[in-house]
Amino acid sequence: MDLDRAIEVFESGDCDGVLTVFRALADDGDRRAQHFLGRAYDLGRCVIRDQKEALRWFRMSADQGYRRAENTVGTYYHKGIVVPQDYAEAVRWFRRAAKQGHAWGQCNLATCYLYGEGVRRNHAEAIELYRAAADQGLAAAQAALGRMYGRGEGTSRDRVTAVDHLSRAAKQGIAESQRELALAYYQGDGVARNPRGAFRWARLAAEAGDAVGQILLGFLYHDGHGVRRNPIQAFRWLTIGVSEVDEEDYSHDPSSLQQCLRLKSEALEVLDRLETQLTERQLGKAYRLIAK
Repeated sequence: MDLDRAIEVFESGDCDGVLTVFRALADDGDRRAQHFLGRAYDLGRCVIRDQKEALRWFRMSADQGYRRAENTVGTYYHKGIVVPQDYAEAVRWFRRAAKQGHAWGQCNLATCYLYGEGVRRNHAEAIELYRAAADQGLAAAQAALGRMYGRGEGTSRDRVTAVDHLSRAAKQGIAESQRELALAYYQGDGVARNPRGAFRWARLAAEAGDAVGQILLGFLYHDGHGVRRNPIQAFRWLTIGVSEVDEEDYSHDPSSLQQCLRLKSEALEVLDRLETQLTERQLGKAYRLIAK
């Protein structure tokens, strides 16, 4: 089995013979084999999970200029995985990967510029790096661009362009972008007002577990926007969304936190009213749906 075939088998979730190929070639200095041996240890696939050993192999691969490994080493330092968290070291590795055109390296370096992690905060630089990654189809970068254009960070505020990037990310399954797109359609912000479009994207975000998407879906059911009014479904999704809100998710994003807390407060008021309006039977049905 050659390396390409071993990688294909490994990525399919199978282990048959791949470790022997990875290890033999990695020991001979093959940088791709070193990277995938690192992945095996990182994931605990085909071997017992050992992230220290994973980093050792990733580092050997990265030292030879393999861009995927460079980005991964950066991620270990950025998150403090088996090494002390070191944003400056993370930036060094992300930059190496980004210079080679690696989309995740560009995106991760952009995030460091956005939040000033290991480098001076620079929104203009962040938006250029996100754009480079987004042009390669990276959904996370498209989502980030949507946020930045929507708020005018590093560029003039442009809701139309924001919606364009959010749409691309939403179609790739990014729940946050699905929720933001739903809000845009609901409010007619950067796109023509479209209650059905708002409902479609809010439902996808809600089903993916996005708390604000769940709250928004509850409001749409409550008000009958884009869908027939259904107070039972409204109660269901508002209850789920309120319980799922986690302020830690917005530690880097004060404006989104304020929006989330405002929607949560409004949701609690609607829930109080619904609890008095729904019959005991309707409430029972709503709680059964919540428990699913």
